[in-house]
Amino acid sequence: MWRREMEPITIYEKDFEDADLSGQCLVVAATDQPEINHRIYAKCKEAGILINVVDDPAYCDFIFPAYRKEKDMVAAFSSSGKSPVVAQYLKEENQKILTPLLGDINERMGELRDLLKKRYPDESERKQVIRNMLYQSLEKGEFKWNEEED
Repeated sequence: MWRREMEPITIYEKDFEDADLSGQCLVVAATDQPEINHRIYAKCKEAGILINVVDDPAYCDFIFPAYRKEKDMVAAFSSSGKSPVVAQYLKEENQKILTPLLGDINERMGELRDLLKKRYPDESERKQVIRNMLYQSLEKGEFKWNEEED
Protein backbone atom coordinates (compact mmCIF):
# COMPACT_ATOMS: atom_id res chain seq x y z
CA MET A 1 0.00 0.00 0.00
CA TRP A 2 1.29 3.45 -0.79
CA ARG A 3 0.53 6.83 0.59
CA ARG A 4 1.09 10.16 -1.00
CA GLU A 5 0.75 13.46 0.81
CA MET A 6 -1.74 15.46 -1.18
CA GLU A 7 -1.79 19.16 -1.73
CA PRO A 8 -5.16 20.93 -1.69
CA ILE A 9 -7.29 20.10 -4.71
CA THR A 10 -7.01 22.60 -7.53
CA ILE A 11 -9.53 22.90 -10.34
CA TYR A 12 -8.40 24.41 -13.63
CA GLU A 13 -10.94 25.57 -16.18
CA LYS A 14 -8.91 25.50 -19.40
CA ASP A 15 -8.27 23.39 -22.45
CA PHE A 16 -6.59 20.06 -21.65
CA GLU A 17 -2.88 19.66 -22.31
CA ASP A 18 -0.92 16.43 -21.80
CA ALA A 19 1.35 18.32 -19.38
CA ASP A 20 -1.66 18.79 -17.06
CA LEU A 21 -1.22 15.17 -15.98
CA SER A 22 2.35 15.64 -14.79
CA GLY A 23 2.63 14.70 -11.11
CA GLN A 24 -1.01 13.64 -10.80
CA CYS A 25 -2.20 10.40 -9.21
CA LEU A 26 -5.95 10.81 -9.73
CA VAL A 27 -7.95 12.60 -12.44
CA VAL A 28 -11.63 13.37 -13.03
CA ALA A 29 -12.43 14.18 -16.65
CA ALA A 30 -15.67 16.13 -16.84
CA THR A 31 -15.74 18.00 -20.11
CA ASP A 32 -18.86 18.06 -22.28
CA GLN A 33 -16.80 16.60 -25.14
CA PRO A 34 -16.50 12.77 -25.07
CA GLU A 35 -13.55 12.73 -27.48
CA ILE A 36 -11.52 14.94 -25.14
CA ASN A 37 -12.54 12.88 -22.10
CA HIS A 38 -11.45 9.71 -23.92
CA ARG A 39 -8.12 11.29 -24.87
CA ILE A 40 -7.55 12.24 -21.22
CA TYR A 41 -8.47 8.66 -20.27
CA ALA A 42 -5.94 7.21 -22.72
CA LYS A 43 -3.18 9.51 -21.48
CA CYS A 44 -3.97 8.61 -17.86
CA LYS A 45 -3.84 4.90 -18.65
CA GLU A 46 -0.44 5.35 -20.34
CA ALA A 47 0.84 7.18 -17.26
CA GLY A 48 -0.69 4.79 -14.70
CA ILE A 49 -3.01 7.48 -13.31
CA LEU A 50 -6.41 6.55 -11.89
CA ILE A 51 -9.22 8.26 -13.80
CA ASN A 52 -12.97 8.77 -13.64
CA VAL A 53 -14.64 10.01 -16.80
CA VAL A 54 -17.90 11.46 -15.54
CA ASP A 55 -21.05 9.69 -16.80
CA ASP A 56 -19.01 7.17 -18.82
CA PRO A 57 -18.58 4.01 -16.67
CA ALA A 58 -16.51 2.17 -19.29
CA TYR A 59 -13.86 4.85 -18.82
CA CYS A 60 -13.67 4.80 -15.03
CA ASP A 61 -11.11 3.20 -12.74
CA PHE A 62 -13.20 4.21 -9.73
CA ILE A 63 -16.63 5.61 -8.93
CA PHE A 64 -18.10 8.16 -6.58
CA PRO A 65 -20.98 6.48 -4.76
CA ALA A 66 -23.80 8.40 -3.16
CA TYR A 67 -23.14 8.02 0.54
CA ARG A 68 -24.51 8.98 3.90
CA LYS A 69 -22.44 9.24 7.08
CA GLU A 70 -23.34 9.55 10.75
CA LYS A 71 -20.15 9.56 12.81
CA ASP A 72 -18.42 6.26 11.92
CA MET A 73 -21.52 4.70 10.34
CA VAL A 74 -21.37 4.95 6.55
CA ALA A 75 -23.79 3.69 3.90
CA ALA A 76 -22.84 3.95 0.23
CA PHE A 77 -24.90 3.34 -2.88
CA SER A 78 -23.85 2.91 -6.47
CA SER A 79 -25.70 2.12 -9.67
CA SER A 80 -22.37 1.36 -11.38
CA GLY A 81 -22.97 4.43 -13.51
CA LYS A 82 -26.29 3.19 -14.86
CA SER A 83 -28.57 5.52 -12.94
CA PRO A 84 -27.10 8.02 -10.49
CA VAL A 85 -30.69 9.13 -9.76
CA VAL A 86 -31.42 5.67 -8.29
CA ALA A 87 -28.29 5.84 -6.11
CA GLN A 88 -29.30 9.31 -4.93
CA TYR A 89 -32.81 8.04 -4.15
CA LEU A 90 -31.36 5.25 -1.99
CA LYS A 91 -29.17 7.77 -0.18
CA GLU A 92 -32.18 9.95 0.58
CA GLU A 93 -34.30 7.00 1.72
CA ASN A 94 -31.45 5.78 3.93
CA GLN A 95 -31.64 9.05 5.85
CA LYS A 96 -34.71 7.59 7.62
CA ILE A 97 -32.59 4.72 8.93
CA LEU A 98 -29.07 6.10 9.33
CA THR A 99 -29.89 8.82 11.84
CA PRO A 100 -27.69 10.75 14.27
CA LEU A 101 -29.08 8.43 16.99
CA LEU A 102 -27.74 5.39 15.16
CA GLY A 103 -24.36 7.10 14.86
CA ASP A 104 -24.39 7.74 18.63
CA ILE A 105 -25.41 4.14 19.38
CA ASN A 106 -22.56 2.87 17.21
CA GLU A 107 -20.07 5.09 19.06
CA ARG A 108 -21.21 3.85 22.47
CA MET A 109 -21.25 0.20 21.39
CA GLY A 110 -17.73 0.64 20.09
CA GLU A 111 -16.66 1.89 23.51
CA LEU A 112 -18.26 -1.16 25.16
CA ARG A 113 -17.06 -3.76 22.67
CA ASP A 114 -14.04 -5.06 24.60
CA LEU A 115 -15.99 -5.18 27.86
CA LEU A 116 -18.85 -7.10 26.21
CA LYS A 117 -16.41 -9.57 24.62
CA LYS A 118 -14.99 -10.34 28.06
CA ARG A 119 -18.36 -10.52 29.76
CA TYR A 120 -19.93 -12.66 27.01
CA PRO A 121 -17.25 -14.91 25.54
CA ASP A 122 -19.94 -16.92 23.74
CA GLU A 123 -20.43 -15.09 20.42
CA SER A 124 -24.06 -16.12 20.06
CA GLU A 125 -24.97 -14.80 23.50
CA ARG A 126 -22.96 -11.61 22.95
CA LYS A 127 -24.75 -10.94 19.66
CA GLN A 128 -28.12 -11.32 21.34
CA VAL A 129 -27.16 -8.91 24.14
CA ILE A 130 -25.89 -6.34 21.64
CA ARG A 131 -28.96 -6.76 19.45
CA ASN A 132 -31.18 -6.15 22.50
CA MET A 133 -29.15 -3.05 23.37
CA LEU A 134 -29.62 -1.75 19.83
CA TYR A 135 -33.38 -2.32 19.69
CA GLN A 136 -33.95 -0.89 23.16
CA SER A 137 -31.90 2.19 22.32
CA LEU A 138 -33.79 2.75 19.08
CA GLU A 139 -37.11 2.31 20.88
CA LYS A 140 -36.15 4.75 23.68
CA GLY A 141 -34.53 7.23 21.31
CA GLU A 142 -31.26 7.24 23.23
CA PHE A 143 -28.48 4.87 24.21
CA LYS A 144 -28.58 3.76 27.82
CA TRP A 145 -26.92 0.67 29.13
CA ASN A 146 -27.55 -0.61 32.59
CA GLU A 147 -25.07 -3.38 33.35
CA GLU A 148 -27.53 -5.08 35.68
CA GLU A 149 -30.25 -5.28 33.02
CA ASP A 150 -28.26 -6.97 30.29
